[in-house]
Amino acid sequence: MVESVSKVKRGTEHPETASSLHHLAYLYDSQGKCDIEEPLYEWALLIKKKVLGSKHPSTATSLNNPAFLYKSQGKYDKAEPPYDLALAICEKELGLEHPDTAIFLNNLAGLYKSQGNYDMAEPLYERVLAMRTMVLGSTHPDTAPSLND
Repeated sequence: MVESVSKVKRGTEHPETASSLHHLAYLYDSQGKCDIEEPLYEWALLIKKKVLGSKHPSTATSLNNPAFLYKSQGKYDKAEPPYDLALAICEKELGLEHPDTAIFLNNLAGLYKSQGNYDMAEPLYERVLAMRTMVLGSTHPDTAPSLND
Protein backbone atom coordinates (compact mmCIF):
# COMPACT_ATOMS: atom_id res chain seq x y z
CA MET A 1 0.00 0.00 0.00
CA VAL A 2 2.72 2.49 1.00
CA GLU A 3 4.69 1.47 -2.06
CA SER A 4 1.69 2.05 -4.36
CA VAL A 5 0.87 5.47 -2.90
CA SER A 6 4.47 6.62 -3.26
CA LYS A 7 4.70 5.33 -6.85
CA VAL A 8 1.48 7.10 -7.81
CA LYS A 9 2.32 10.36 -6.05
CA ARG A 10 6.04 10.64 -6.85
CA GLY A 11 6.70 8.15 -9.63
CA THR A 12 8.77 4.99 -9.75
CA GLU A 13 12.08 6.86 -9.97
CA HIS A 14 11.95 9.05 -6.86
CA PRO A 15 14.05 8.72 -3.68
CA GLU A 16 10.87 8.60 -1.58
CA THR A 17 9.65 5.62 -3.59
CA ALA A 18 12.96 3.91 -2.84
CA SER A 19 12.50 4.71 0.86
CA SER A 20 9.00 3.24 0.76
CA LEU A 21 10.42 0.09 -0.80
CA HIS A 22 12.98 -0.11 2.00
CA HIS A 23 10.28 0.23 4.63
CA LEU A 24 8.17 -2.41 2.96
CA ALA A 25 11.17 -4.75 2.72
CA TYR A 26 11.86 -4.20 6.41
CA LEU A 27 8.24 -5.12 7.18
CA TYR A 28 8.61 -8.34 5.19
CA ASP A 29 11.86 -9.02 7.05
CA SER A 30 10.03 -8.80 10.37
CA GLN A 31 7.57 -11.38 9.01
CA GLY A 32 10.35 -13.68 7.77
CA LYS A 33 9.40 -13.18 4.12
CA CYS A 34 12.94 -12.90 2.77
CA ASP A 35 11.92 -14.03 -0.71
CA ILE A 36 9.82 -10.86 -1.04
CA GLU A 37 12.23 -8.63 0.86
CA GLU A 38 15.31 -9.13 -1.33
CA PRO A 39 13.80 -7.92 -4.65
CA LEU A 40 12.42 -4.83 -2.91
CA TYR A 41 15.88 -3.93 -1.60
CA GLU A 42 17.33 -4.50 -5.08
CA TRP A 43 14.66 -2.32 -6.68
CA ALA A 44 15.27 0.46 -4.15
CA LEU A 45 19.00 0.27 -4.85
CA LEU A 46 18.41 0.61 -8.59
CA ILE A 47 16.29 3.71 -8.00
CA LYS A 48 18.88 5.30 -5.71
CA LYS A 49 21.71 4.62 -8.19
CA LYS A 50 19.71 6.10 -11.06
CA VAL A 51 18.37 9.15 -9.23
CA LEU A 52 21.14 9.99 -6.75
CA GLY A 53 24.15 8.29 -8.29
CA SER A 54 26.21 5.31 -7.25
CA LYS A 55 28.41 7.35 -4.88
CA HIS A 56 25.65 9.06 -2.84
CA PRO A 57 25.50 8.25 0.91
CA SER A 58 21.84 7.32 0.56
CA THR A 59 22.85 4.78 -2.07
CA ALA A 60 25.29 3.37 0.49
CA THR A 61 22.34 2.75 2.82
CA SER A 62 20.59 0.95 -0.01
CA LEU A 63 23.64 -1.29 -0.37
CA ASN A 64 23.78 -1.95 3.35
CA ASN A 65 20.22 -3.24 3.71
CA PRO A 66 20.45 -6.27 1.39
CA ALA A 67 23.94 -6.98 2.78
CA PHE A 68 22.39 -7.25 6.24
CA LEU A 69 19.78 -9.64 4.83
CA TYR A 70 22.47 -11.82 3.23
CA LYS A 71 24.44 -11.85 6.48
CA SER A 72 21.37 -12.93 8.45
CA GLN A 73 20.84 -15.76 5.94
CA GLY A 74 24.47 -16.89 6.30
CA LYS A 75 25.27 -15.79 2.71
CA TYR A 76 28.51 -14.18 3.84
CA ASP A 77 30.19 -14.14 0.42
CA LYS A 78 27.19 -12.28 -0.98
CA ALA A 79 27.07 -9.83 1.97
CA GLU A 80 30.69 -8.68 1.94
CA PRO A 81 30.85 -6.79 -1.41
CA PRO A 82 27.90 -4.46 -0.69
CA TYR A 83 29.17 -3.87 2.87
CA ASP A 84 32.63 -2.98 1.47
CA LEU A 85 31.17 -0.66 -1.16
CA ALA A 86 28.82 1.07 1.30
CA LEU A 87 31.74 1.71 3.63
CA ALA A 88 33.93 3.04 0.80
CA ILE A 89 31.18 5.44 -0.29
CA CYS A 90 30.69 6.78 3.23
CA GLU A 91 34.41 7.15 3.89
CA LYS A 92 34.85 9.14 0.67
CA GLU A 93 31.65 11.19 0.70
CA LEU A 94 31.11 11.75 4.44
CA GLY A 95 34.59 11.35 5.87
CA LEU A 96 36.45 8.86 8.01
CA GLU A 97 34.95 10.07 11.28
CA HIS A 98 31.29 10.55 10.30
CA PRO A 99 28.78 8.62 12.47
CA ASP A 100 27.32 6.92 9.37
CA THR A 101 30.79 5.73 8.40
CA ALA A 102 31.06 4.18 11.87
CA ILE A 103 27.75 2.37 11.32
CA PHE A 104 28.91 0.82 8.04
CA LEU A 105 32.30 -0.07 9.52
CA ASN A 106 30.54 -1.71 12.47
CA ASN A 107 28.34 -3.70 10.07
CA LEU A 108 31.39 -5.00 8.20
CA ALA A 109 33.02 -5.93 11.52
CA GLY A 110 29.82 -7.77 12.46
CA LEU A 111 30.02 -9.76 9.24
CA TYR A 112 33.58 -10.81 10.02
CA LYS A 113 32.55 -11.73 13.56
CA SER A 114 29.67 -13.86 12.22
CA GLN A 115 32.16 -15.67 9.99
CA GLY A 116 34.38 -16.34 13.00
CA ASN A 117 37.05 -14.09 11.49
CA TYR A 118 37.88 -12.32 14.73
CA ASP A 119 41.29 -11.12 13.51
CA MET A 120 39.51 -9.05 10.84
CA ALA A 121 36.64 -7.94 13.10
CA GLU A 122 38.63 -6.75 16.11
CA PRO A 123 40.54 -3.83 14.51
CA LEU A 124 37.35 -2.63 12.85
CA TYR A 125 35.45 -2.70 16.14
CA GLU A 126 38.34 -0.82 17.78
CA ARG A 127 38.21 1.79 15.04
CA VAL A 128 34.44 2.16 15.48
CA LEU A 129 34.85 2.67 19.22
CA ALA A 130 37.57 5.28 18.67
CA MET A 131 35.45 7.10 16.06
CA ARG A 132 32.34 7.16 18.19
CA THR A 133 34.22 8.21 21.31
CA MET A 134 35.93 11.05 19.45
CA VAL A 135 32.89 12.28 17.52
CA LEU A 136 30.01 11.51 19.89
CA GLY A 137 31.74 11.29 23.27
CA SER A 138 32.19 8.40 25.65
CA THR A 139 28.76 8.84 27.27
CA HIS A 140 26.71 8.98 24.06
CA PRO A 141 24.17 6.12 23.69
CA ASP A 142 25.64 5.13 20.30
CA THR A 143 29.11 4.75 21.81
CA ALA A 144 28.06 2.30 24.54
CA PRO A 145 27.30 -0.69 22.24
CA SER A 146 30.80 -0.37 20.78
CA LEU A 147 32.21 -1.26 24.19
CA ASN A 148 30.58 -4.71 23.93
CA ASP A 149 31.92 -5.54 20.46
